Amino acid sequence: MDYGLLRASYFWVLLTFPCILLTVVYGQFLSKPDETVKGVLGGRVQLECAEFSSLLYFIWNFVKLNTSLSLPIASSFGGSSNVHAIAARLGDVSLINSTLVIKNLQTSAEGTYVCQVPYEEEGVQPIYIDLVILVPVSKPLLRINNSAAVEGSPVMLTCLVKNGTGPIEYIWHRNTIQDGTVPVADANGSVVSLSSVNRTHIGWYTCTGKNEVNQETSDKVYLDVIYGPDDPVINIQPFAISETGFAANEQEEVIMTCLASSNPPCQYIWFYNNSQIYSGQINMLTRSLQASMEETNKESKERNKST
Repeated sequence: MDYGLLRASYFWVLLTFPCILLTVVYGQFLSKPDETVKGVLGGRVQLECAEFSSLLYFIWNFVKLNTSLSLPIASSFGGSSNVHAIAARLGDVSLINSTLVIKNLQTSAEGTYVCQVPYEEEGVQPIYIDLVILVPVSKPLLRINNSAAVEGSPVMLTCLVKNGTGPIEYIWHRNTIQDGTVPVADANGSVVSLSSVNRTHIGWYTCTGKNEVNQETSDKVYLDVIYGPDDPVINIQPFAISETGFAANEQEEVIMTCLASSNPPCQYIWFYNNSQIYSGQINMLTRSLQASMEETNKESKERNKST
């Protein structure tokens, strides 16, 4: 069977364009597309009209998504090609022989493209191509309802992606100096909901939106958790234990360090026999300080005797 293009004597077929167009428009909903092509917003696609690219006679029509309106966008009659002005709404449309080329794709280009080609024995053979426009994800906006929460209170982080073809996958990370970058176990899609925040949740958070086109990561947001102070612990150097507690040689310098986990850092005040003797985390008992403490101790005993 000869599948060559219609010769000049068959040009009358194209002159019946309105009739052909009606057949194509209403016929497309009764059959599946010959091909589905995916294009990226702002990108480029090529739609092939037929097995042979060098066609003298063809018509390209566009049927917008979810409509039945068919628009002629390009054609060739006897080798004279023409792209119609209405095609500009789809992007930058051009022809390479019978191949339809669309650059700078717009979302309005999504729909069905129909190429009609007249053949000698089979008449007009339409080819249906569905074009799907994929939109890249935009940079996510990360929001937090409380960036300095008290330990035990609820905190919610939300990842907002304004543009992007679904499905969109959301990937969450938390970064700290101690742990580096780790996944967020409490993430559920675009939301991280912490019903009772604790100090292990402190860190820089980011969310990444990802679809089949690309992925984008938000700016980081810091979550601080207010807690403490915990019960203090005293460390003593040099370390020596006696029957009654810690021991030190007479006149020996002793370094005592008080540790109490807290955010923000807590202030330390030292007391000896209910009297304040020092303010600061590290208390160094020098010889002069020991003498002062002994004097304070004597005065305290004398007051107790007098009472």
